[in-house]
Amino acid sequence: MAVCESRHSSSEDVVLRRMVPEGYCCLDVARKVNDDKVIKGIAPVGGGVAVVVRESMKPTIIELVHGLKTFEYICISCFPTKFKRVLLLNIYRPGSQQVTNCFYTEIQLIFEGLEMQHGHIIITGDLNIHFEDETNSHAMRLLTLMDAFGYKQHVMSSTHVLEGTLDVIITKENGIIKLLTFSHQHCRIMGWY
Repeated sequence: MAVCESRHSSSEDVVLRRMVPEGYCCLDVARKVNDDKVIKGIAPVGGGVAVVVRESMKPTIIELVHGLKTFEYICISCFPTKFKRVLLLNIYRPGSQQVTNCFYTEIQLIFEGLEMQHGHIIITGDLNIHFEDETNSHAMRLLTLMDAFGYKQHVMSSTHVLEGTLDVIITKENGIIKLLTFSHQHCRIMGWY
């Protein structure tokens, strides 16, 4: 299970510990906290990424790129079967920040880092880019970059209460993925297998 915008500030936060069933573990990257805002009493919003996975899959964190400024990510390597390696990249890009050239540079570095790894690649996350809008220049630019690396965005329906497609499940074009979707008035849960 990949979680974006977990809003946790450490690996020991109760919210993370309570969502991990027996036999599973949680790998995470806590949200970035601006110390100036905390001192002024302004509560941080958003941020934080985590992945909950079976311990038997031997998950490990892989650092693809260090010191990114435009989004948070966690990349894990795991083995759902004895000989099959899966890389799961979970990304959160704050919607409160403008999409800049720096974002495209950083996401390209991540894609290049993934190309250096071996295994099936699954990219999930909340990019806060409107993929449903064919006139959105940011979505088109990112889709073009994804296409250059052979990636395909699989989410084609609304993932937001205001009807936007902001969340992604991305794999290689030749990757096999089936999406499961459960909708509720206040949330949408997507899974893959």
